[in-house]
Amino acid sequence: MKLSRGQKVALTIIMLLGIAVFAWAAWFVTKPTTQIARISTISFGLSLMLAIGALAWADEVTTSRLGRFLIDLLGGWLIAGWIHFYILGPTPNMLYILISGGVVLFVSLIFSLRKSTAKRNRPTTD
Repeated sequence: MKLSRGQKVALTIIMLLGIAVFAWAAWFVTKPTTQIARISTISFGLSLMLAIGALAWADEVTTSRLGRFLIDLLGGWLIAGWIHFYILGPTPNMLYILISGGVVLFVSLIFSLRKSTAKRNRPTTD
């Protein structure tokens, strides 16, 4: 998909704002004190925004509803797992896992209902 110059600028601004918001939220929750912890918090915001961007791209290029549902489900669970690992640590918290898994499942179902805008590359039978 080709983006115009204005769309590229808007996408860059949205990505930078997303990185700032996620890094601020992680900073607020974890309250880093060392330099490594501060860098880690900023990289968390960056990696989370890149993962959401990759999930949006994968959702856009998928042609079937089932494929979009499965990509959203797997990607959402991976992102929820990354948030759990960074904020809560490696010890499993079943309440977070169940609630975030349910939210991801519900959102994936809703997003899979819309029609795909991806172009299908099917061979013609001439």
